[in-house]
Amino acid sequence: MVVVARTKFEISDPAVKKAAPPVKKVSNVASAMTASNSDVPSVMTEEQKMLRGLLYDCNDGPLLELRARARRLQHEINVKDGVTGSVKESQALRELFPNLRSPDTAFVTPPVYVDYGHLVQAGRNFYLNFNCTILDGGGVEIGDNFMAAPGVQLLSATHPLDARRRCGGTATHPLDARRRCGGTTSVVNQSVNQSTSSHSSGTDDIHHGEIQNQGEIPISELSHATVPLEFARGIRIGDDVWIGAGAMVLPGVKIGDRAVVAAGAVVTRDVEPDALVAGNPARVLRKIDQSGDGGGGCPVY
Repeated sequence: MVVVARTKFEISDPAVKKAAPPVKKVSNVASAMTASNSDVPSVMTEEQKMLRGLLYDCNDGPLLELRARARRLQHEINVKDGVTGSVKESQALRELFPNLRSPDTAFVTPPVYVDYGHLVQAGRNFYLNFNCTILDGGGVEIGDNFMAAPGVQLLSATHPLDARRRCGGTATHPLDARRRCGGTTSVVNQSVNQSTSSHSSGTDDIHHGEIQNQGEIPISELSHATVPLEFARGIRIGDDVWIGAGAMVLPGVKIGDRAVVAAGAVVTRDVEPDALVAGNPARVLRKIDQSGDGGGGCPVY
């Protein structure tokens, strides 16, 4: 079993943290994915919680603005730019993915769907075929020479297994707006229990995050309104990775250099370098011979 370090994802650009469109280019978008969580501030926005892997309110106003911005850019790419086929030299593509290290080598075949876009960092020769989806709330870091076949999904977003927290969050949202939005030190502190294995929905050994109520807020002050809560786990993909048609990469997964994910695979755990994985959940079929003499195709598409 591959041991996974829990990833954290944070942006340093204040303009992005304010969630005010347009999103500016961020120089170190993935630097905090391996950062310590010991310096968690006592007051955080919902976006900061999201980027740190904590439970957050996805209907927070600034997050809604960022997602609306992404939808507008996707519409331009999918409807306008998509008429000409694959999108390479597109201003909308550059704005949707401002953290591509080499935008001139990026190649996208519409339609493409993302939550935010600016939380995707990718290297040279970034390629998405038809109908790819990236839920990048937890951050998605991709190396050079990435190939995604039609219908690939990179999904960093997830939800608590506990239905009360997933659907209502009644034990975590005080009525007082200052506490609810993080304006005082008496806000309910959220921390996510760590586990040593990667996880995502659909596996039988899930250890999703749990809220710990450390704020001593009286029950009388808690809201009973429905406030859906979710959290995210960053995805990291190495260099020269090929992901086959319809494959899914679930939250918190890391895929090593030169790995290949077969069509229809559901990747719930880390993938080692040079591995060919397939199935649901994805399992290693064999190591790939990278000497150039291995030959032979595989049913990836």
